[in-house]
Amino acid sequence: MTTLTDQGLEAIGDRLREAVAFVALGSGQNESTTATGLATREYLADVSNNNVELVETTTTGAFEVIIRVKGGTEVAGGTAISEMAVFDGDPDADGVVLAIDEFAAKTVESGHSEEFTIPVAPGRD
Repeated sequence: MTTLTDQGLEAIGDRLREAVAFVALGSGQNESTTATGLATREYLADVSNNNVELVETTTTGAFEVIIRVKGGTEVAGGTAISEMAVFDGDPDADGVVLAIDEFAAKTVESGHSEEFTIPVAPGRD
């Protein structure tokens, strides 16, 4: 059996985190290992936007991608967000889904801000 070390996981996580280029929020449900995008995209942000944050959470490669949106600004007021994905490039070009998550819908009311987080952790499976 081959064992991936903690340092190996950290190296993989660092490279994966560095590959994140875009973050998207959607109002559908499309989480699967073969997903190529969100079911219904509502908002797309470049990782350099000030409403996007990547936070390393462990010393074994795990990190979180956090995005904050305001109803009536980034998304239409009353939009129910239920999925989130991170891409290694522009999904309208050739960007690949690196991670995707779906969750109970959270409505972003007009004038209100909401924060969404997707945890990413390389593993030893």
